Amino acid sequence: MTNEDIVVVLDVETTGLNPWEGSRLLEVACIVTDTNLNPLPGGEFQAVIGKRPLLVEYLKRHTVDFVIDMHTTNGLWDEVLASDSGIRAVDRLLFEHIKKFAPDPRQARILGNSIRLDLNFLEAEMSLTYGHLHYRSIDMTAVSYFADEICGLGTLASESDSNHRAMGDARASLRQAQRWAALLTEEGGN
Repeated sequence: MTNEDIVVVLDVETTGLNPWEGSRLLEVACIVTDTNLNPLPGGEFQAVIGKRPLLVEYLKRHTVDFVIDMHTTNGLWDEVLASDSGIRAVDRLLFEHIKKFAPDPRQARILGNSIRLDLNFLEAEMSLTYGHLHYRSIDMTAVSYFADEICGLGTLASESDSNHRAMGDARASLRQAQRWAALLTEEGGN
């Protein structure tokens, strides 16, 4: 396997949609696969980014109610408070994890739903990881939109199994990509 054979299925959870307007990363997860979207042994990574109680209260005051309710219900706010892992430590851990599978910079392609949003947060807060990733990405939201709206193939929407937690959403994006790959392979073979 060469470095070009690596796909990183990525998802993040945040306090909002724009890291340049104060939204912050709360959680990151990835699944490293080959280009056939087969997860590689030891390829899963998940980390909650810890924040001090005063910072969490500040973030809650500057976060829309929908996000507060979601992360309170799914337990992420409590995990953020309990975590000792700061953003730099998580950036280093994620970088090292991806580097085990794709040691050369800009070789690991990225896959996810609305993946540019996730990459914006990595660019703003996790520069070590962001700088190691390839500029090419596979956005499953765009693939589904194109297939459904433009080509009339119907949609294979992502269904999370985690109530907006990063690993559950990454797994859902991977399943969605695998379904599209199977469908397109089948269509191409007929």
